[in-house]
Amino acid sequence: MIDDFQRTVNSAVDPRLLTDTNVRRPYIFINIFSAIVRGIIADGVISSGFDALDEFELRDWLARHGASPIAVNSAGMRAAYDLAFSFEDGDPLKPNLAAGAGLRGTLRMLLTYKGAMLWKMQAGMGETVFTPIYKVLKKRGVKFQFFHKVDELTLSADQSSVATIKITKQATVRSGEYQPFRRVKQWDCWLREPDYSQLTEGEALKASEANLESNWSAWPGVGRLELKTGADFDKIILGIPIAALKTICQPLAEARPDWKAMLANVKTTQTQGFQVWLSKGLTECGWSLGSPILGSYIEPVDTWADMSHLIDAEDWPAGNAPQQLAYFCGVMKEPTSVPPSSDASFPEAEYARTLKQATDFLEQYVGYLWPHALQEGKFDWNICFGSASTVGSARLQTQYWRPNIDPSERYTLAVAGSTKYRLTADHSGFTNLILTGDWIRNGLNAPGCIESCVISGRQAARAISGVHREIIGESDFPPTPSLFARVLIWLADLWVHFTSRSLRPSLRGANRQ
Repeated sequence: MIDDFQRTVNSAVDPRLLTDTNVRRPYIFINIFSAIVRGIIADGVISSGFDALDEFELRDWLARHGASPIAVNSAGMRAAYDLAFSFEDGDPLKPNLAAGAGLRGTLRMLLTYKGAMLWKMQAGMGETVFTPIYKVLKKRGVKFQFFHKVDELTLSADQSSVATIKITKQATVRSGEYQPFRRVKQWDCWLREPDYSQLTEGEALKASEANLESNWSAWPGVGRLELKTGADFDKIILGIPIAALKTICQPLAEARPDWKAMLANVKTTQTQGFQVWLSKGLTECGWSLGSPILGSYIEPVDTWADMSHLIDAEDWPAGNAPQQLAYFCGVMKEPTSVPPSSDASFPEAEYARTLKQATDFLEQYVGYLWPHALQEGKFDWNICFGSASTVGSARLQTQYWRPNIDPSERYTLAVAGSTKYRLTADHSGFTNLILTGDWIRNGLNAPGCIESCVISGRQAARAISGVHREIIGESDFPPTPSLFARVLIWLADLWVHFTSRSLRPSLRGANRQ
């Protein structure tokens, strides 16, 4: 029945599809939705879950189930890739998103998110997400040790557990515990750089301009620590992002093929972003629609969010605040070669590359979004909030821009064929090691996703405590299916059984497994 419907839709191609958005948009929606429904039924998703589709790339899978080229190459489909930075090597010409992860995330967003598909932070992400978690943990007695960098995990003689954690101590807190916040209005805000006054080595650190969060920092540290199992720890929760584990966990990869395969196949990518504060408001710049979150724009800076509401949360002098705050971001193409950590010049070069791409974007492409922000056909740099003595594109240097190049900052992807290589929280292969993060197999597996992190954190807690609790979002199915759901699964299995000739044998085998 669905095949007949698709043939009818695709055979009645209207020339207005190329010129009339009122015709094209409903067509794209109907075409993609029918392909999704057909694929879910034909590939046994109702009984086996979305993970069975992760061997396929999303657009290829949709095309295989009847989606037209107009639909799979549409702006709406491109937005799914843009908003999840789903491009291998940061290359916009190499889109790659696993079909199961992409569909699961999209359908949950469309059908289950409460109130709206997208929500905007009411302050910085650090302040709205991480500060409350930090405060709760601290209140419960968790001790935090800042300015420590994990260098390596080593194994016991029989390679069954982690024996030691090797750490570089980067700085010494003068007294008591390090206080990481500065109060801004009602917010406790994370500092952009260390509070040097709290550190014994503060003056030397400040003079060196070393970035302690950088993999390419020239700062040598002030000592080495070695934590040992039984004496310093019983269990380890490893939540360091996966790109950094390639150096930290090399002994684990050498000991276990599943670790080696995970580190090789779960991909990450560089990203970049910049923020500009403007003296002209959104409508004054010529934008006539509502406050946007916009994707599918010019590559590589393809996403824009109006975050002007955050100005009220910032510390501006009375009567002298910006009128608009714009966030732009996108992938960042990998450099030809990534130098070793001893090359401290690499971050500076990448920052310069981001600044140039931001400058080019504002000069060449922002006029389509902000037509009234132009002067004689060129972007008016004077509307960038800053010192009047700074002129031209140099104004951008008073704003904020950042390349996310460090292993701990790279964005986790869900590329086709990678899900099966992810390990779960309680199956690291080592008796005292628990895993957590958006890079493990947590049930959602959405790329670079807060929900994935929260689910995986709860899974890690469950693995340690032994208390089994339902975690919303970790499964495609309810824990105990209703009678109606069981009937649907039975009917789907029956349909697959009688139509198996039309299915790929490898997929049927995977479903049975």
